[in-house]
Amino acid sequence: MLEWAAVQRAMQAVSPVESMEPDEHRALWNLANGLPDGALIVELGVAYGMTLILLQAAAENCHGQYVGVDDWRFGFGSCQAVAALLTPGVGRLINAPTATAPWTGGLIDLLVIDAGHDYPSVHADAVTWLPRVRAGGHVAFHDHGKPEWGVTQAVAETTVGCEFYAEIGSLYIVKT
Repeated sequence: MLEWAAVQRAMQAVSPVESMEPDEHRALWNLANGLPDGALIVELGVAYGMTLILLQAAAENCHGQYVGVDDWRFGFGSCQAVAALLTPGVGRLINAPTATAPWTGGLIDLLVIDAGHDYPSVHADAVTWLPRVRAGGHVAFHDHGKPEWGVTQAVAETTVGCEFYAEIGSLYIVKT
């Protein structure tokens, strides 16, 4: 089983930019490590791959799968560089716009939405991907609580019927 300290070291070696605050990463780690055996974890917005390392390690711990979706249009990292971080048999990438990416992977246990950080992007991602989350699964939105970006509004509009789970920093988590 992969331990948090080893995951932290691997994350720090990957990126010059913190993708989330340390307490947000730790909350995702704790949530992902509580998933059932065979869990499917999907991350929208991979960038440099810091959170990929964390989520893929958690997927490995529960004998599950990790899928990262990004088109790298914002220039943060590249598909080729991030692909080198994947563990064979555990992780894979879909190089496509998050809201229109093809999906045949089954129901998702944990969905992390951290691609575009504006209302249209978050809204489109949520409308597309929330129906793909298993009943009782979790959805984590990053950069919530920054009204000027529109993330908060998009979350409020698209999670009607979901149960509030936790809010850590700007990470807002609901249960479907």
